[in-house]
Amino acid sequence: MGVFSPGRMPDDCLLHKPAGSVPFHGGRAGLNTSPQQAMPFHLDILDGKIWIQNDGTNRPIAVELERSGVPKEDIVLGFHSAENRTHTGYGVG
Repeated sequence: MGVFSPGRMPDDCLLHKPAGSVPFHGGRAGLNTSPQQAMPFHLDILDGKIWIQNDGTNRPIAVELERSGVPKEDIVLGFHSAENRTHTGYGVG
């Protein structure tokens, strides 16, 4: 079962909906962690695609999304430049 299986929500995530996107942040905060360590990933859902803006996890989120049945063209590696995204095998946005 993948990390993003239906009905499975990590107990240490934050969902927030500003205009035009649905960002998903997750991670573990602790006394000795920086903001980057506390939020190791950031996903946005924009125009029907899942944009991975930051992935500091030990298991790539894109791979977990694929294993959960999300088509590669619906996953955008937002941490790459638009030019480099064309070479990733994932959506270009």
